[in-house]
Amino acid sequence: MIKLILGTPIFLAIIAFVAVIFIHELGHYLMGRLCGIGASTFSIGFGPKLISYTDRRNTEWTLCLIPLGGFVKFWTKSDDPSPNNKINYRNETSSTGSFSQKSFEASTLLARTLTVLAGPFANFLMSVVIFTGVALSNGIISPDPIVGKVAALPGDRKSILAGDKILSIQGQSIDRFEQIYEITSEMDRSSSINFRVLRDGKTLDLIVPYLFQPVVFSVEMFSPAMKAGIETGDVFLEANSRLVSSFEDIKAIINSSKGNPVLVTVWRNGQIFKKIISPEMRPTETPTGNIVEKMRIGVRGGSLLSPAMVTPSIYEAGLMGINMTIYVVRTSLVGLARMIDRTISSKHLSGPVGVAKALSYSASEGSIPFLSLLAAISAGIGLINLFPIPILDGGHLMMFLYESIFKAPPPNYVVKFLMSVGFFVLFALMVFATFNDIVR
Repeated sequence: MIKLILGTPIFLAIIAFVAVIFIHELGHYLMGRLCGIGASTFSIGFGPKLISYTDRRNTEWTLCLIPLGGFVKFWTKSDDPSPNNKINYRNETSSTGSFSQKSFEASTLLARTLTVLAGPFANFLMSVVIFTGVALSNGIISPDPIVGKVAALPGDRKSILAGDKILSIQGQSIDRFEQIYEITSEMDRSSSINFRVLRDGKTLDLIVPYLFQPVVFSVEMFSPAMKAGIETGDVFLEANSRLVSSFEDIKAIINSSKGNPVLVTVWRNGQIFKKIISPEMRPTETPTGNIVEKMRIGVRGGSLLSPAMVTPSIYEAGLMGINMTIYVVRTSLVGLARMIDRTISSKHLSGPVGVAKALSYSASEGSIPFLSLLAAISAGIGLINLFPIPILDGGHLMMFLYESIFKAPPPNYVVKFLMSVGFFVLFALMVFATFNDIVR
């Protein structure tokens, strides 16, 4: 029974969410410790304590019932037992030796700034490490134009096979896989394509159908297509009784639907299915990196031919990990900006329920989708914590900026007021995002 529970996607989602929070708080704790700042509590979650342990530095480590956040409580003057709380340092003694810790207030502005920044930085680092691991596992595109996978089509005998090296297309020499897309994307959809390939040491001339057929290469989570039961590998044959030969045909029919249900016929592993899909306005990224809303069903197509993948070096994988983390941060900021200027609807904002559901779904899809989403969530948590909302890390950084300019921290009553406002803003956003999750 325990093994069954531990293996469920929802349990993995909870563990993943807790891991992201733990890494964030660990960043704060380790940097604070490096700067000599004492910590009285390291907590994951809120509410009743499930597990509690006090280490030799008198830091209490706790795991609480509600895993929606965490905190590190650094030692402050109010924790000092001396009269009038005038001492900013205290010595701790344990069986393993003695050491000195200072209060958060007694630390330099630089030490406090680094301690606050360390939480988001830890999340970004976690994202880079996971994306690097995914790159090492998935591989990168081979420098040679070698076919990795060939999508299945109805009645297709696959004249071109995985492992074939493309020598030329329509008489044009091919040096890299991207050239295949560049050449074939401009061709007429009704025409076949002449390929020359190298297979098992032999040169073969093959006739291949138009590459950009209406084959589903990915289905977005919680999209109309997912709700209708569309799966990766499905091939659209008809939409509203109209034959379709490419994804451009599907897009045209979806755009003209005005959100009304669309009856589609799909081919899947030799069987024909009919599905009803209700298109909706969904965010999509433009070629320029902007995010806009379009009438969509939430599927992505591509070429029938996918490139072969090779294992990258640690350097190449690490570079991909950094670039993917930057991409997540950039698209998150662009998406938020588009919500603010109302280019896209705020109904797409997700909260803890949506995140947990997405993690659970990705876990059922396999380790790579799960880890990729986990990396994106970690980067997102790091970014959110840098927003200048008083209760978040970014809010603390704004107070430190005030202190650096005016040579004194903000008045205590101002800090308390701003913290109350920040808590209200976060709570309101949490309720709104959770409402969106429930509606979806």
